[in-house]
Amino acid sequence: MARIWPSKSIASWQTIAEKLERGQPPIAAAAICDSQERILELQALAAAHQITSDVVLISKYDENAVEVEGAIVTLLPFAGNIAMVQACVAKLDGSKPNLVDSKPPAKVEVKVDQSIETTGTIRVTIPLCFQEKENHSKFYVAPEYALKLAGIKAKEVKTYGWTNEKSVISGYATFNVKDIPQILLLSGVSGIFFTQLAQDVIAQPPVQWIPPIDAETAIQYLHRVQEAGKEKDVALAFRRGGGTYLGVLAADNVPKNRAWSAFGIPPSWGPKTLQDWLESQGWRLGSTPTPPKGRNKPWNIQAMSKTNFMM
Repeated sequence: MARIWPSKSIASWQTIAEKLERGQPPIAAAAICDSQERILELQALAAAHQITSDVVLISKYDENAVEVEGAIVTLLPFAGNIAMVQACVAKLDGSKPNLVDSKPPAKVEVKVDQSIETTGTIRVTIPLCFQEKENHSKFYVAPEYALKLAGIKAKEVKTYGWTNEKSVISGYATFNVKDIPQILLLSGVSGIFFTQLAQDVIAQPPVQWIPPIDAETAIQYLHRVQEAGKEKDVALAFRRGGGTYLGVLAADNVPKNRAWSAFGIPPSWGPKTLQDWLESQGWRLGSTPTPPKGRNKPWNIQAMSKTNFMM
């Protein structure tokens, strides 16, 4: 049975992240996260700062998302306890949660250093595939060398929380808040990437992801995307996972297939008949239409309408 926490002991994931970014243990019994990936991000951040905390992290369960080690999948109430939803439940320290025994922490008065308001933190990411092999040792020993390589000339910089996972070194750097917008524009210079922390982002910037070309090396891929960034006068973006992992911070205006549902299709029609009819009406299909999976269910279609690709 899921435990009902007092509302004041439930925090947002942004609040938890902000505490961890400052190297402070979060004061909460539980936090609501927007995805299982967010749970992993908070756990990694706590580990980087060597923070031990039994805060329970909760997100809606997605069977297609990355698995969270030590997590359990259970039904939890939502919408005023009038319904149940399948949830992924984990602990910030990676241990297996015990919802029945969880207790909210006692109130603790914390004094915050007001000087922190004059500085801001950004994430620094160094994919080693973009660096010459003879320079890898420099990043392992002194990852802050990346700031100099990217052309940052700040008078005073504090870095911390450096980790190395699958040949991608990442960490955090604090700057005067007035310098951060200019530093973010340097993302992608020399293969070093800068991003704002989640709690500082009001809206995620649009990214136009650019796929690599066959037989293209990682450095050639970087140089090509850098040229695309120069043409648009924008910074670059990087994401983990391989595939198409570089892009420019600009709106992607290339039309894409969208998911559509179609009702009222004659029962005598098959996938080929529906596809031919849609194409005769100016639609572009990405795949063969999928028939209904039951009575009163729609056909499922991946396609672009004429309006989409004529824009």
